[in-house]
Amino acid sequence: MKKKIVLLMTIAVVMLTGCGAGKTGGAGEATEVSEMETASNAAEETAPEEINAGSKDGSVAEYGIREPEEDQYRYTWQEMTITLPQDWAGHCVMEESETGFSIYQKASYEKDDTLGYICGFFRTEEPVEYDHGKIIVAYTEDGKLYYMAEPTDVSCDMEDEKIVGEYIRMCGQTQQLKASLQISAAGAHCNADEYILPTSSIFPLDQAAFADFSDNTLWIAKNEIYARHGRQFMNEYLQQYFNRCIWYEGVIPPEEFQESVLNQTEKENLQMLAAAMEEYDRQHPYPKMYQASETASEDLDGDGRAEKISYRVEEQDGGEVLAMLTVNGETYIAGGLSDSISELPITNPTLDCFYITDIKEDDGTLEIAVLDEGPSDDPVTYFFQYDGTLSCIGLVPGFPFAELNGGFNGFNGYGGIIGRSWTDLIETAYLQDYWWYDGSGIVGWDLGWCDFWPSFGHTLYEDLPVYCEQDETSANAVIPAQEEVFFLGTDRERWILVKGKDGSQGYMLVEDGNIAGLNKPAGEVFSGLQFSG
Repeated sequence: MKKKIVLLMTIAVVMLTGCGAGKTGGAGEATEVSEMETASNAAEETAPEEINAGSKDGSVAEYGIREPEEDQYRYTWQEMTITLPQDWAGHCVMEESETGFSIYQKASYEKDDTLGYICGFFRTEEPVEYDHGKIIVAYTEDGKLYYMAEPTDVSCDMEDEKIVGEYIRMCGQTQQLKASLQISAAGAHCNADEYILPTSSIFPLDQAAFADFSDNTLWIAKNEIYARHGRQFMNEYLQQYFNRCIWYEGVIPPEEFQESVLNQTEKENLQMLAAAMEEYDRQHPYPKMYQASETASEDLDGDGRAEKISYRVEEQDGGEVLAMLTVNGETYIAGGLSDSISELPITNPTLDCFYITDIKEDDGTLEIAVLDEGPSDDPVTYFFQYDGTLSCIGLVPGFPFAELNGGFNGFNGYGGIIGRSWTDLIETAYLQDYWWYDGSGIVGWDLGWCDFWPSFGHTLYEDLPVYCEQDETSANAVIPAQEEVFFLGTDRERWILVKGKDGSQGYMLVEDGNIAGLNKPAGEVFSGLQFSG
């Protein structure tokens, strides 16, 4: 039987920490708590009085509400504890079950108890399907999984704009709840959401678990099995990717790593993932590299007849460099002053290779890709389409090909391409740039946010004030000074998502090169910041 609990809170401090200890106490009746004033003078923190949310063996007990502490409000269900945002006071409802608890927007829930679902935290010993908004956040060696579930659609009272606005705002704060989750279970492995397959070391994999994985995801999932054991990587992308994971401690050079440290489950899972990678490559043969000395035979226009494609680069007497593509005996010139294709600003075309790509795998056509190194290490990839004549359909910054991109494939097969561009907001760094082929040309896909390419961490010299959202009025927190912090993403203008190796993270505000809240230049706050000339 479910017990419904209304939480009316006063003061909350959002905690941006990982797993910690939670407590349970005696049982109590479910009641509604009115808002209360807290003491004005903070006293030494003591363990809060708590009410049991179910017994440790999973049997159902009476559920209750715990009074708020002096400076924060924690909600506990059995071994799980979360901290709720301050502005949720009086605006949410907790609905408990034998497996966990769900959080609802109170305004919608009071009109219809099927509405207002924001998220939930649950425990299970069964496999968790990653669809339907579920993500594993922790697990134990004895097979318990803890996951967070979010709605896959808006679920609130749509007749009231104020309620809709509040619901959307609350749903935008669920990452704060996840970050605050503490689990007191023995041997709990937290930060499970940093893994592709968090339980691949203890449970045999089911192929259905990774049936829809991309080649990049399979690649990382395979190597995270090695990373669990502290293996370092020669591949720079993998090394930097794992460096920013809280759980990773890379201490064993690749040449010294011993396969004997892997258990039988891990060995079998590695074989399954390797086979899945081979099958993915078989089903997705593009992009395909050709040497400049080769003649490719590919059906570019989907008419059932293969075209003959070759490529060369010629330097003219005046120093002008032209990229020359030949399709079915007709030569097209790209770059320089020629208008055979277009006056593309190709300045330093790659001499040794070209690619055949399949940006949209369901449209029946292929493309030719030519690489330009650029004038000052600013690589660009140009794409051409053939329909009896050759035309340029657009460009993407960077080289989105695994062989030239640290092993990361920038094509998703559905029209999306991940390129690589620069930002100079706090330092010169690479960003993952998103582009889209709409059937007529390649256009920039402005998501308002870009992920940083995995890179080296920086020392944080002093405590860093951050926000929980890209909003100066949102709850704030502090990332403590530490040896390694990482920049995860940016809006390119003012905000950078910063994550510490200790698990703390938040949005840092940058104003004219200064770190807001500290009023100091970024170079005085972080080590190793560099700008390219």
